[in-house]
Amino acid sequence: LVMDNILSKPKINPVVDCCVTGVAYIQFFWIFRRLELILGLVLFVSVSLAVTGVIESYEKRYHPSVSKSIFHDYSDVKSPLELKIGSIDHWCLDGRDDSCPKCDDPLEPLSRAELKTWRHAYTRNHKSATIFAQTQENPDVIFIGDGIIEATQGELLGLTGLAESPAAEDLDVVKLKYDNKFMKSNGGKYDALRLGIAGDSSPNLLWRIKQNEFRSLKPKVWWLSIGRSDLFRTSCSEEVALVGAIRIVEELLGREDGATIVINSLLPIAHSKSYQLEGKFFHNDMWQSISKVNEGLKKFSQKHKGILFFDANEVFVDSTSHRGKKYIQKGLYSDYSHPNLNGYNALIDSQIEYLSAIMEKREKSASNDNASNYRDSTASSASETDGADTGNDGEAEDDVAKYYGFDDYYATILDDDQAKGDDFLSDFYFNEDDDFYFT
Repeated sequence: LVMDNILSKPKINPVVDCCVTGVAYIQFFWIFRRLELILGLVLFVSVSLAVTGVIESYEKRYHPSVSKSIFHDYSDVKSPLELKIGSIDHWCLDGRDDSCPKCDDPLEPLSRAELKTWRHAYTRNHKSATIFAQTQENPDVIFIGDGIIEATQGELLGLTGLAESPAAEDLDVVKLKYDNKFMKSNGGKYDALRLGIAGDSSPNLLWRIKQNEFRSLKPKVWWLSIGRSDLFRTSCSEEVALVGAIRIVEELLGREDGATIVINSLLPIAHSKSYQLEGKFFHNDMWQSISKVNEGLKKFSQKHKGILFFDANEVFVDSTSHRGKKYIQKGLYSDYSHPNLNGYNALIDSQIEYLSAIMEKREKSASNDNASNYRDSTASSASETDGADTGNDGEAEDDVAKYYGFDDYYATILDDDQAKGDDFLSDFYFNEDDDFYFT
């Protein structure tokens, strides 16, 4: 009977029992041990904050997240002589000076001729410019820079095919699209020469310009895309990337050819499947770095006539109806950092519209005989053009470590006659037995 009575009693819910017991303990300590309870709560909070600090320090050490600030104002620079590496606050992306051995002096030209694929890409650009100079007049625009430009040539780092690249299937179509839009012989509105090499940083592009890669052609517009490799291939700081890009602009200005220079903004990079760039409780270091460099380039362009800033965020970034959050536009990227065919289509349309506004201003300026001074003419101020454009901006990027492929079209780049008369090209003459590509 006793056991039956015990078994017949209703069982107490353990969750309810725990809550009631907890409340009872709190009431007891509040009535009889109030001081001890208060001191215990203070101790608990103190220990929690201390542990949180340790975790935060650990995260900062192994996942650096330094302030993405550029401490010097370069917007008033009017000569490469005004750029000093001694004014750079820190060299590396993580805020230090000794953790980025691949970060090179942004003011000094540097080739990547130790890479066969880079030599191939440079030689291809050289030949394209030579053929253009021999068969046509000066182009309306020369696109020059890194992988964003080279992809419009149907290659990346001199390679076609790219079976392992998410963008591989789009490269041929992207090239065809640009050929149709930027070749008057194909019905395009403008003639353009595209000279890009994936993975190039500012010192690499500076070397190419000083080697006259474009064969002394004089376009009406230089379209520059450079900077992402400085940040994410060589791990240079935002300030180094900004100084390098401005150094390129000053080199082009030094040609005094009256051309308008368009700085293509660095394209956004995501690191999650949501393609989110920023928002409350969300952190994307790469996007913050890109944004700081873009801000510096835009500010620089606004203070110099004839230098414009094309902001690709209007093409690729969706910041509407997300309560302060920003995302890469859906369907425009093949991975976290490279535009797909839809992305390039949107970029092309924006570039055409932006160029149309520039050309119209140049024609008006030429009719008033004001197009002679490269500092004071061509297009109007950046703020005026930004108002006239479609709100577009563009950038480049290159994470070429994932790109591999094979191409036998350029297997024999030069014959003996072509190699003669060019010191650089003669150094990189390849015969048919050369194992040209990485394995």
